[in-house]
Amino acid sequence: MQAALSQAGIVACADLGELCAALDAGAATAVITGEALADTDLRRLEVWIADQPSWSDFPFLVLVDHGNASVQAWQNLGPLKAHANVTLLERPVHAATLVSAVRSAGRARRRQYEVQDTLAALADSEQRYKVLASNLEGLVAERTHSLAEANGRLTKEIADRERAEAALLQAQKLESVGQLTSGIAHDFNNLLTAVLGNIEIARRRVGDEGADRALIAACKAVERGARLTSQLLAFSRKQRLAARPTDVNRLVTSAGDMLFRTMGTTIQIETQLDPVLWPAMVDPTQLELVLLNLAINGRDAMKDGGCLTIRTANVPAAGRPADLPDGDYVLVSVADTGAGMSDDVRAKAFEPFFTTKEIGKGSGLGLSMVHGVAVQSGGNVYLQSAPGRGTTVTLYLPRSATEAVAIELQTTDAPPSNGGPATILVVDDDADVRDIAVNGLRDCGYQVLEAENGYAALERLARDRIDLVLMDVAMPGMNGIETIRRARELHPRLAAIFMSGYADTTVFAPIVDDPLLQKPYRLDKLASAVTSALQAREASSRPDH
Repeated sequence: MQAALSQAGIVACADLGELCAALDAGAATAVITGEALADTDLRRLEVWIADQPSWSDFPFLVLVDHGNASVQAWQNLGPLKAHANVTLLERPVHAATLVSAVRSAGRARRRQYEVQDTLAALADSEQRYKVLASNLEGLVAERTHSLAEANGRLTKEIADRERAEAALLQAQKLESVGQLTSGIAHDFNNLLTAVLGNIEIARRRVGDEGADRALIAACKAVERGARLTSQLLAFSRKQRLAARPTDVNRLVTSAGDMLFRTMGTTIQIETQLDPVLWPAMVDPTQLELVLLNLAINGRDAMKDGGCLTIRTANVPAAGRPADLPDGDYVLVSVADTGAGMSDDVRAKAFEPFFTTKEIGKGSGLGLSMVHGVAVQSGGNVYLQSAPGRGTTVTLYLPRSATEAVAIELQTTDAPPSNGGPATILVVDDDADVRDIAVNGLRDCGYQVLEAENGYAALERLARDRIDLVLMDVAMPGMNGIETIRRARELHPRLAAIFMSGYADTTVFAPIVDDPLLQKPYRLDKLASAVTSALQAREASSRPDH
């Protein structure tokens, strides 16, 4: 029997110790004789069987004799009967039968190992799945975050585009209205010049006190009209600003008396001025008008009294609004505690001629003028307001690279001196305006010639001795700047004063050294400008120059 088993590749063990060693080495099945179980301590085998993994059920073939010997062998198995995979084979058993049984048990054992491999593969797959699921969750979270960021960027881009389109539409609308108002202002200024000049001439020649009072009232009306056209020009950004380094704190302080008179006793004025404020690059005269306009708006919004706060502050480049060019800015804000504005009113606040005031109480150009001055200065203006919470208007003005210059106090023009022998050529295509200048200068004692356009002026200059030319800027055919350029090719030291009701003279050519007299002008201002220009011409002709 042993020979048959050896021939089939089955190894015999001498005792239980060798059997356990073979089991640890990976045996496929065990064949045990009943005699080997008698008087044998099976505890080691019991431990091995109990320690089998869940997939293992090791097969044992026990050879027993027929009859009582079989029963005794079964009893000798002891506790193994409940836990071991035991099959009893009664002897005598044919060798072929035993080999077949051993091989069958071996096949069953191999299937158990296949189950082990399958379970191991499943466990490995489960682990890989867990890792993949974890990675997938991370990928999903990352992708979701990326999509959220992309959606946020898209939403922001859409909002930015809508704001840009709205700003472009507003800019186009303002530009169209600005071009219209600029042309109207030019023609209106010419009319006002003629009216104001004739009123002043009439005052000089009429001795009646009642008539003089009427003429003074007419002068004031003309001056209000001139301020209106100035607001139109500022709104349309056609105003010729004299920007210079300005101490805004000093300007606010010096304007205090004017603001107190304007606001009345029911309005409290507070200032919050930065003591180390940078100089701003702005036209101080226009900024003073801006403060006055905002103060008047605040006063009208606080019908039952309140507080007006003027604040200044430095704004470094990092803190500037995103729509402003890079650089440092000076902040000027005017806040009131008035009724505030609704969203609809706030959206239209800077539009020209839009006003919520009663008829005759406002032109609707105040905030438009503020917007025009701020933008033309290189900054911008922003509005914060809500019903019942007041209004704050904030200007950002470019910081000046140089220190502020002293603000000169405005003084009344000195009476014109006697003109003397100087010859002045007045050039203007508007006959009424030209007559005002001619008559006003002749009253001052000057010899005055006149020309209706640039070509006639050049002909006059070619045949007459001219000391100074009073030249309108905007004229058909040849504008005043081109006329002076050609005239100075013949007379390099020719003195000139430009006149314009259309302040955007840069559309013609730059005016650098020659003074510009803005229409409408008073005759005493015209006379002073002529006197100053002739004195400057005389000084430049001296040998030490």
